[in-house]
Amino acid sequence: MAFEFAQTSRASEVAKEIERLIDSRGLHPGDHVATKSELQGAFGAARATINEATKLLLDRGRITVKPGPKGGIFAAAAHPERALGRFLLAVGEEPENIIGAVAVRDHLEDLVLEEATTFRSERDISDLREILERLDAACDNAEQFLSIGLEFHRRVGAIAHNQVLSSTYCGLIDFTRARVSSMTRPLDKDMVAHHRERVRIHADIVDVIESGDVSRVDAAIEAHYSGIHRRMDVTTSRSV
Repeated sequence: MAFEFAQTSRASEVAKEIERLIDSRGLHPGDHVATKSELQGAFGAARATINEATKLLLDRGRITVKPGPKGGIFAAAAHPERALGRFLLAVGEEPENIIGAVAVRDHLEDLVLEEATTFRSERDISDLREILERLDAACDNAEQFLSIGLEFHRRVGAIAHNQVLSSTYCGLIDFTRARVSSMTRPLDKDMVAHHRERVRIHADIVDVIESGDVSRVDAAIEAHYSGIHRRMDVTTSRSV
C-alpha cells in the first residue's frame, strides 16, 4: 500500500511538471508536448508513473494523447463539451461524487480492457456490437447516447474474470447511471458529429477485444480518451 501511495504521489509531481512545461513553452491547443518515452527520460520516471501522470492531466483537460508513430502528448484543444458547456448533467447534490466515480473508473479502463481482450467469447462480441448499433442510432439524443455508452462499458466490464475488478468497475458505472437524471442543453450538429466519432472509436475497441491481442489495448485506451475531456461538467438540481 505504501508503494501505491508513493507511486501516486510521484505521478502527481510529474503531472505538475508537465503542466509547467506546457505553460513555460507557451504551447497552444494541439501543440506537441512530448512522447511518453521522452517524458520518462526527462523526469527519470517509470513508464507506469508517466501513464498515471498522463491520466491525471487527461482528467484535468490539459492534454490529449494520440497513438501511432506521429502521436504522443499534445496540449489540449478546446473540446465542444468543455468550451461550450453542452454536455451538462443534472445529478442531484452529488456532482463531486459523480466526477470521482468517473475518475476512478477511468483508471481501471486498461485493466478491464486487457481482461476483456483475454477472456471474451463470441456471445460477448455479439452483445457489444448490438449495443454499438443502438449507440449509433442515438447520436442525436444526448441522454440516450450517455445511457447506452455506459451500458457498453458495463458490458465490457462484465467480461473480466477478475471478479473484484469486474464488480468494482461495473459498480462505478451503476453508481453514475443512478445519479444522472437528464441532459440540460440540446445537441447541435457539432456534438452529433462528435458522437458519431465516439461510436467509431468504440467500434475499434470491440475490434481489439475480438482480436485477443492484448498488445493493442494501450492504443485503444489512448484513442478512447484523446478525443474527449473526461471530467464531465455538472449542474445540481434539488428536484432529482
